[in-house]
Amino acid sequence: MTEDTEDPATTGSGQRAVLGGLALAGACIGGIVWATASPPALSPTALSDAQQVAPVLMATESNTDAPVKANVTENTEGGVDFIVRFSDIPEINHCLRTFRTDPENARTTFKDWARAHPDFADFSLKKANYSGELVLTWDPMGEDLERQDIVEKQEDLQAMDTVKYADPDFTATVHGADQ
Repeated sequence: MTEDTEDPATTGSGQRAVLGGLALAGACIGGIVWATASPPALSPTALSDAQQVAPVLMATESNTDAPVKANVTENTEGGVDFIVRFSDIPEINHCLRTFRTDPENARTTFKDWARAHPDFADFSLKKANYSGELVLTWDPMGEDLERQDIVEKQEDLQAMDTVKYADPDFTATVHGADQ
């Protein structure tokens, strides 16, 4: 028995390797040509969009020296907002489904459910997100909330079997020298 030897350049795997190398070289050259080409002209629509964004950019550029600080979103009535995702609970699912069309019904349903679950006694339903999360306001009456209180409440919520996750609603705000 004799073995046939084939030239790898003429076989399928050799041809694929050569073609792959050429494609890679072409992509690199095309990237260089594309990177050095002049940018396309802006359409009137794109220009109007840019003009709308420019004042916002200019306004934020003036505060570049001010530190950006994360704050917990607080309601004007008091309390701290938490973004909470629950496991499959019929009452919570009802709140998620009905909040957009009947927010008061959803809030009442949540309030009734919270009465039966003491861990949520200090929570109220603020809104329901399309992603299946509830935004709950935690407002323990008569307490000044410190960051450590918020972290402890988050840990308590996340330890529950019925809660998939719970995060305080942190937002970034710019603080100037006068604040």
